[in-house]
Amino acid sequence: MDEAVRAAWDSYRILEKRTPEKERRQAQQRVQAAMDSYGREEVSRGAVFLVGVLTAHIIGQPHGAEEDRLDPLSDLIPAVIRKLPDFESADPAQVPMVTGVLMAAAMGMDTVAWRDQFGTIPPKEALVHNFVLWLLADLFDSLVEQPGATDQLMRETFNSMAADDAGWQAPDRAPGLAQTRPADREARRPRQLLGEVRCPRRLAPRIRTATTRRPTRSGSGITTWSDCC
Repeated sequence: MDEAVRAAWDSYRILEKRTPEKERRQAQQRVQAAMDSYGREEVSRGAVFLVGVLTAHIIGQPHGAEEDRLDPLSDLIPAVIRKLPDFESADPAQVPMVTGVLMAAAMGMDTVAWRDQFGTIPPKEALVHNFVLWLLADLFDSLVEQPGATDQLMRETFNSMAADDAGWQAPDRAPGLAQTRPADREARRPRQLLGEVRCPRRLAPRIRTATTRRPTRSGSGITTWSDCC
């Protein structure tokens, strides 16, 4: 599923206005190549997986006083869902399913397994999962006050995973690399993608503020959290 997950993140980079045009074209080519090789469904499942990863990333571990905790049901999920209409091509009929994925992630469930029980992912739903992924990444960037932080973290993670693969596939050429068994490496990847980043304290009040202010569309037609926070 690695290549499908990478392609799902490329879908975020296609939407992100900060992505240079050359890199956007390259991302589009990688997404198409992944769909040709693994199928559109697998790339869509990769997006569902990443929604779970970023949701857990944002929720993080509780820090500080009880009132500083980020409540995913009253803070995070409503904040994301309320912004979906800002994407003109977002089909409102897909909102219940993408909300279910977010709730599954908030409860610590495997988002891919949860979504799989309802059958294949239609194209209109897949597109909305991509929008949710963009919103979660942009929200995290705003919360840590570092534009592009999520993209940098994910790209570094993918590079690390690629290095792991190279170390296993060519041990004779790279004897200094750890000889990780493939099964162990695959089992570690969801945790590796989650990383060690934790959200800073006192995020819940800022998310509540973000959801009560009137959003402003960016030049690309996508509303950014930084526009309204």
